[in-house]
Amino acid sequence: MYREHFYIGLYFAKQIQLADGQSLFDFLVKCSQKMDPLNSAELGFDKDGKMYFDMQYFPVLAHTGSGNLDDMNVIFERHGDVITARSPFFSTSILKSADYMSRHGLACAK
Repeated sequence: MYREHFYIGLYFAKQIQLADGQSLFDFLVKCSQKMDPLNSAELGFDKDGKMYFDMQYFPVLAHTGSGNLDDMNVIFERHGDVITARSPFFSTSILKSADYMSRHGLACAK
């Protein structure tokens, strides 16, 4: 079951466009130290019984000052074709600000 959620998560990651123009999938492959097996998308239902996908991704990125690695938490919901960040921190920045990495003092870990 978890493997299926991982693959569904990858499918959606290819469709999510970040603020800098690249897909979330490309960002995870090119920038994260690893592809976390806990990246996933799960089917859910809201209080009105409408279907949505709960998505979470864990890119491992480096802090620009120290170089220390940190697991970030990117959480989205997908209702139809609309992607919404469920966190006001990195999840929102990655969708809205092209300079999301520098805003958070992060760099690619690869």
